[in-house]
Amino acid sequence: MVTLIRYILFTLLLLIGICKGNAQTYPFVNYNIENGLPQSMVYGVYQDKKGYLWAGTQGGACRFDGRQFQVWDAQSGLPDNHVPSITQDDKGDMWFGHRSGAISVLRQNTVHPITNRSFKNDKIVNHLFNFMGAIWVATGGNGLYRISFTGSDTTIEHFGLAGTNADTISQVLIGKDKIFYLATSQGIRLFDPVRKTYRFFTIGNTPFSKRVTSLYLSPDNRLWCGTNEGLIVFNNAISANSSRTYTEKDGMSTGVVTGVTGDRNGSIWIATSKGLNKLKNGRIEIYRQSNGLLDDEIEDVLEDRDGVVWISQRSGLSAAASNYFILYNKEHGLVHNEVYSILEYDMNTYWVGTSKGISIFSFNATEGRQFRNLTTKEGLPDNFVSKLFRDSRGNIWMATNKGAACYQYTSRKFMYLDQSKGLQGKLTVNINEDSRGRIWIASLDGGLAVYDYTSGKIRNYNRKTGFVTSAVWAIHKDSDDRLWFGSNDAGLLILNNETDTPEPIPGQNDLYVKSFGSLSSDSRGNIWIASIGGGLYKYDHTRFIQYGIKQGLRSNNPYFVLCDRQDRIWLGTNTGVDIFDPASNQVINYGKKDGFVGVETNQNAVLLDSRNDIWIGTVNGLVRYHAIKKEPLPGPPPVYITKQRLLLKDTLLPQKATLPHNQNHITFDFAGISLIYADKIRYSYFLKGFDKNWSPAVVESFVTYTNLPPGSYTFMVKTGLRNGLWGTVPSTYTFTIKAPFWQTWWFIILGITLCAGIIALLILRRDRFIKYKEARNTAYEKLKADNYQYQLTALRAQMNPHFIFNSLNSIQYFIASNEKEAAMHFLSRFAKLIRKILDNSVDNGIYLSDEIELLENYIALEQLRLDNSFDFSIRVAPELAPTHISMPAMFVQTYVENAILHGLRSVNERRGLLTIDFSAEGSKLICMIEDNGIGRKRSKEQNDLSHKSMGTQLSLQRLHALKKASGYSGIHVDISDMYDNYGEACGTRVKIELPLIIDKEN
Repeated sequence: MVTLIRYILFTLLLLIGICKGNAQTYPFVNYNIENGLPQSMVYGVYQDKKGYLWAGTQGGACRFDGRQFQVWDAQSGLPDNHVPSITQDDKGDMWFGHRSGAISVLRQNTVHPITNRSFKNDKIVNHLFNFMGAIWVATGGNGLYRISFTGSDTTIEHFGLAGTNADTISQVLIGKDKIFYLATSQGIRLFDPVRKTYRFFTIGNTPFSKRVTSLYLSPDNRLWCGTNEGLIVFNNAISANSSRTYTEKDGMSTGVVTGVTGDRNGSIWIATSKGLNKLKNGRIEIYRQSNGLLDDEIEDVLEDRDGVVWISQRSGLSAAASNYFILYNKEHGLVHNEVYSILEYDMNTYWVGTSKGISIFSFNATEGRQFRNLTTKEGLPDNFVSKLFRDSRGNIWMATNKGAACYQYTSRKFMYLDQSKGLQGKLTVNINEDSRGRIWIASLDGGLAVYDYTSGKIRNYNRKTGFVTSAVWAIHKDSDDRLWFGSNDAGLLILNNETDTPEPIPGQNDLYVKSFGSLSSDSRGNIWIASIGGGLYKYDHTRFIQYGIKQGLRSNNPYFVLCDRQDRIWLGTNTGVDIFDPASNQVINYGKKDGFVGVETNQNAVLLDSRNDIWIGTVNGLVRYHAIKKEPLPGPPPVYITKQRLLLKDTLLPQKATLPHNQNHITFDFAGISLIYADKIRYSYFLKGFDKNWSPAVVESFVTYTNLPPGSYTFMVKTGLRNGLWGTVPSTYTFTIKAPFWQTWWFIILGITLCAGIIALLILRRDRFIKYKEARNTAYEKLKADNYQYQLTALRAQMNPHFIFNSLNSIQYFIASNEKEAAMHFLSRFAKLIRKILDNSVDNGIYLSDEIELLENYIALEQLRLDNSFDFSIRVAPELAPTHISMPAMFVQTYVENAILHGLRSVNERRGLLTIDFSAEGSKLICMIEDNGIGRKRSKEQNDLSHKSMGTQLSLQRLHALKKASGYSGIHVDISDMYDNYGEACGTRVKIELPLIIDKEN
């Protein structure tokens, strides 16, 4: 008997017409004290030239950049915290009108109250506006003031209106003929600011005398007039021969009309003391606290330059960013806000599965209640409905937490499939139909089951029956009528029509996860998969391709995936919806600020209907994306360089500033102003004169440059949004860094001259010693070695200056870096080195001990110059006596220099190490030089290929000469790369073989 009653109730619910109820919720984005407003009462809003939004509140004036509010109040210098009006002058200064009647101006971040004796207003400042270089002040009892500036003088003029209470002006509208329309307590007055005369606004020959609270002039020259009794529209703002009135009888909210404006879509927004009205094509929609706003008492309304409508209320500020998304929830009759499934039964009827039952939604019900709810009282096996599916017979299937059920439209009866009927899964989550008309049911505890209408039997696929899994999330039918399955632990499966068994797709062993919660397919037959923890996958029937946060998606754990008819991929996340276009690799994110107020979506809760609309189930209700409306594609917002920081200290520099050389650590702060899309802004910057390319897109709104060399620079920054659009006009700042005196042309010439003189003296002294030695040689030895000795002399004349020049460069580096102690230490080392070179320059050969001392001084100098970035060691085999072994002077130094400059200097990932070992092999002196640098191949890649080390050339020529000259035959040099276990270069080895010449007399 109970079951029969349930059938009757269910049938009646389907047959009864949809009752009247509330309209949908508009996707407002709300701001209050919790978001940074200083006080909840917002009188009105104003957008300045840069795009900032200013709000006048009872707690001061605040500026909003899309992320945060900056507040100016009495502590900042305001004469009164109540700011009912705001405007901006031609110079960019902000003006505030106060309830006390005072006026203040914000100039260069400092508040200056207007204290001119001619301004004696003590009535509330209702409206401020800038016109022809002057600030006009409309008051609530003292008429109109004009504040103008002539040089350093301020002139204030007062214009009173004739008539009782006529001086109460609520708003001023500037007409197309530059005539002021004044909204007063005694109608509309027309004021000529040039002739400074008044006249009445008349209807025919009769003055219009109703109390006017607000005005708006639409592009078609209609005058919209807000009163305390409703809205009056004059079809012509000049002649006013006809009018139309909107009141409660026409569907508008009652109360005083406090503000009127129009948007770019042709809608008229009317703020009243009892709700917000939107008038479009003669139809009025009312928005209150019950469907999205913070309050029913609306103070003002404004459309910004991005088309966003801002609503001032007694409880805060709201933004009507978009109506692309429409929300339906319990306020409109939905049985519960947690929506898990949507079914389009026909073009006019939708079924909505929630955690508390089913709601039937009539799309044509434009007025009244739009939902009729079904629960276990009407025959559902369980109120938690995870999936609704209509099969080819017209029957409606329901997946619940207590098995599956089918409502058979023909017999108007329920058929239950649970464990008593052979269904092994209880937690059913998905249902679909194969090409043979059989019903497939997915569950998280029983795997898959298939119901055959013909036999009435159920076949189960789970681990108990030898199947690969017992938990299946998703069932999807592609355009070829093939069934695909997304499992919790076995990845992607497909129904094999020959074996009639779902089988895993090969090639999934290397996937990051194999828990697939949702499936869809595009027009090319690719299968798109929303994985649980692994992001988005595409299976192209050959391989799996992964997409995630790196590609712009907001989550690696999407709740659903849907391919629309343009092959765009919709992904539901815990913060909104992502739309991914595989063709362009662009991602558009929709969250609360974009109008998607449902925020967190639910598993597999998505539907693409026959109208091309997309329905999404969220934890906060049912969201509809209206496909007829174009998606918002805002242009890149303007960007401004807000300040500079020198050595991390805030400053404001003028354009083309010249900075001293030690102020070369500079930070640029910049801001792109987008009130709604602030979280989507990306920046790219370029310092002309320093950077080679524009930077990659970043979210940080600052960049720091350190140790900039002297020169002229231009910093440029531009903005872009996540939809791929970039601005073409960057914000720029030009500056110059002066060179220090030691980098000026006269100092450089002086230094070069001095160094050249020193080198010339050294060469002269060396030549004298060589000539003296040659004079001592016998005539025969002189004749035999004359040719080779002259060649060796010329080469050494190049070798020593080469080394000295490199050392002088090191000293210049420390001086330029202003490191005095390091420079002095370096000079001391350098002096010792020069003295050693001079001492040894008279002979071709020196003792090994002298060569080691020279090398130690040279390497220590290079350590100082390179900030001690490497270590070194010089080892001598115990069997060698360094003070008795003779060798060519400064021959080893050239290869040590190459090891430091081309190997160790470019090491970043590890500390450098240089080792020099001297040993003996028979009659040979072996010198082994090893470094753990980057190797010769990478060194060539990092340097200009056309450059060849002069030191290396000199060493090769010197080696050739030494081999031919007497006393040093048998010299050999071998250079090789060293590699680690992975085949990567890990350094260079130089092996030098010299004749072992022992001086026994020393």
